[in-house]
Amino acid sequence: MPSADEAPDALKNPDPPSPSQPDTARLPRGLTVLVLVTALVVVLGAYVALRSDDAVDVVEDFFAALVAKDVEGALEKVGRIGYGVPYGERAAFLHPDAIADGWRLLDAEFVDSGIDTYVEVTIGDEESRTSGRLEVTDFGGEWNIVDPFVEVEFSATAFTYLAVNDRQVVWSRLHEHYVGGMFAGGPVELLPGRYNFFGAAAGTTGAPAPAVDLLPPDDDRSDPLKLSPPAVALTPETAAAVQAQGDALLDDCARFTTPNPHGCPFGIGDVFARDERNGVYDLHDIEWEVLRRPALLVDGTLAGDPPTGMAVTTTDPGLVRLTATGEIDGDDVRFTADCVADTGSLRVALRPDGTPELYDVGVFGPFGFQLTGEIGTCVYKGEV
Repeated sequence: MPSADEAPDALKNPDPPSPSQPDTARLPRGLTVLVLVTALVVVLGAYVALRSDDAVDVVEDFFAALVAKDVEGALEKVGRIGYGVPYGERAAFLHPDAIADGWRLLDAEFVDSGIDTYVEVTIGDEESRTSGRLEVTDFGGEWNIVDPFVEVEFSATAFTYLAVNDRQVVWSRLHEHYVGGMFAGGPVELLPGRYNFFGAAAGTTGAPAPAVDLLPPDDDRSDPLKLSPPAVALTPETAAAVQAQGDALLDDCARFTTPNPHGCPFGIGDVFARDERNGVYDLHDIEWEVLRRPALLVDGTLAGDPPTGMAVTTTDPGLVRLTATGEIDGDDVRFTADCVADTGSLRVALRPDGTPELYDVGVFGPFGFQLTGEIGTCVYKGEV
């Protein structure tokens, strides 16, 4: 039995390592570092690939929900980073009826620029493709899409409503201060996808404008996408309805007993001139009589100035007779004047059912400021 001070032979003379199993303890230090770095790169690569796959999956799920018109499901993928999900009037078209058919997500690829992370996407169909990107962020270990909305601003429109695909919303519901085409309001938000604005509008003829595929701008500081209403050609029935409303307007205006009936296309103006040097003052006992109604025309390509609806023109301004008493050279004199209808302040907009709405926007001067004075349309004819 060996003594406690003597080690067994197997410990004194261990077997040499097998050539197929290198002794890592004897590897050069540089080679060891290389092995560790390679392993770390492989692990990090797998992690980055997994993260990018997760981000792409979120974007693909977002578009799958949109194509299925599951708006709530799509909005669940939008994070609270950024502006978040719009609400109120701006969200009026985040609605299933505002989602079109016939388009889909064609491609999605994750990009990490070192400054931000996003997914490059292409949407469309076999005939058209539109590319852009959606910003994504890892928030609490979960990928979220950041502000995937398209901000759209409509100019004052030929319609009393907005139509986005199959979704119609009247302006007065969107904006509290909407009055007859005025104050058409701020922008609305749309989800990415395919859009047709106004489509085959009731009361008009002609083919609708082609649909467009929209994606958010690359720069979130970009101005809203500005859209103008399409050129409108009224059907004969709609044009006849505009004329009937104009006739009714003049009949109502003729009931006034004031020198400048409010909201009417005729009046004496601020000062009623008898000739170049003399005027007629303190008018009273006023009577208006429509002798010939103006023939109204609506130009669907002309927005008016300011652009608050379709402009109304006329080939015949009509004839309205004024009979009144006024002061001439210190005496009260009964006189007559012939007046025409000035349609420059009249506008027409179409309702969702195609019926027209004729309204007066007032008189405007330079730079779109509304004038406080009145525009005269009458010519003094003589004493009665």
